[in-house]
Amino acid sequence: MSSLAPWDEEETAELGQLRDAYLEATLAVRAHPLWELARVEACHAQTWQALIDALKEPAAA
Repeated sequence: MSSLAPWDEEETAELGQLRDAYLEATLAVRAHPLWELARVEACHAQTWQALIDALKEPAAA
């Protein structure tokens, strides 16, 4: 049995909004011309990983 409490309506709504924002951002990246070039040059996986790695780095102060 799990000790986690169920999410309330506000938390569930926020999760939906965050999911929608994530999907919108992902589609925008994949629609970018550089992404198409990466696909053509067969380096889309590396390009995607580089994007993820860059997002994990702390912002320059």
